[in-house]
Amino acid sequence: MPEAKIQEQEEFQGGLTANFSPGQDIESPEPWEPWETKLVIYSLGIGIGVLIIGGILINKLLL
Repeated sequence: MPEAKIQEQEEFQGGLTANFSPGQDIESPEPWEPWETKLVIYSLGIGIGVLIIGGILINKLLL
């Protein structure tokens, strides 16, 4: 492989592996905010409610 290509590949610092070397620790995730917990709970509740109501409507109107 020509030296220019090797040097070009060594200088490339992009994508998922940018500034990451094997054995380097990954930073800890940021703390979970209370509003994020509420958002997840409400989203799950609304989703389950829509499934139940949709199931009842399909059962009564189509079946």
